[in-house]
Amino acid sequence: MSAVAGRYINLDRSPERRAHCEAEIDRAGLGGLYARLEAVDGAAARPEHRDFPLSDGKLGCWLSHLRALEAGLAADQHLHVLEDDFCFTPVFRSFYDHFHRLTAGLEGWDLIFCDVDLAGLHDVAAMRRLIQRVSQLEGEKGIAFEDARVWYAAGNSSYIVHRASLERLRDLMLQGFSSGLPNDLYLRRLIREGKVRAYVTLPFVTTVCEAFSASTILGDITAANPSIAFATLFRRSLAWGADTGALLRDIRRLLGGRPAVGDRGLIYAHLVAHLVSGDFRPY
Repeated sequence: MSAVAGRYINLDRSPERRAHCEAEIDRAGLGGLYARLEAVDGAAARPEHRDFPLSDGKLGCWLSHLRALEAGLAADQHLHVLEDDFCFTPVFRSFYDHFHRLTAGLEGWDLIFCDVDLAGLHDVAAMRRLIQRVSQLEGEKGIAFEDARVWYAAGNSSYIVHRASLERLRDLMLQGFSSGLPNDLYLRRLIREGKVRAYVTLPFVTTVCEAFSASTILGDITAANPSIAFATLFRRSLAWGADTGALLRDIRRLLGGRPAVGDRGLIYAHLVAHLVSGDFRPY
């Protein structure tokens, strides 16, 4: 039996995303090991959850992830939960095949994120260390597990739950359903309070697919919040084998459609570029 069983969350009204997920699974040779889990439509579920304080999309997200955890209880395997805009990186199949060996020294883990929104995005020194670490690991063809308390800000598009932690995590998340927080931010609270021991893979071994820039919850991300679009491009650059040249061109294209940055802002941007380069010398 394989160590990990995968479930991707997909709404019935998103057949193009389902086709994308199935193509990714087939391309990685994981057919039969990863399966679809029908997502909960938040609008349809609203009559049963009238007091839920967040949007229909976030209600559906909460219920879908709870459904995924519940489904994982039936198998004696770790559970990999994916949202339907994922892409496997070139190293993912090797990561999957050697999961037991790679995690052998990772004691007491409950959850491993394969891709995250970043906590230290505005901390230039932290980003410099992160960029250097990812570049080093990719050059060495290695994978590291870093403490999620440091790097995890949001997003639960790709995470693996330890089979022994599934029921406890399900119960903890059920307790947070009425917290008023989106499910990923409640999960972040659990991690930062030490109730869930979580790690992040570096480089990321899955990433979000460029084909789906429209979020089920947010709609057109660039229009809704261009800052998310910029952060997502940086996030994708930290995935194993990322085409950083293409991502840089995408960044420049997005910048071209934004209001001009003042001289002081551009001067600071170039300073940041120097700070994360190999030429920077502490002073």
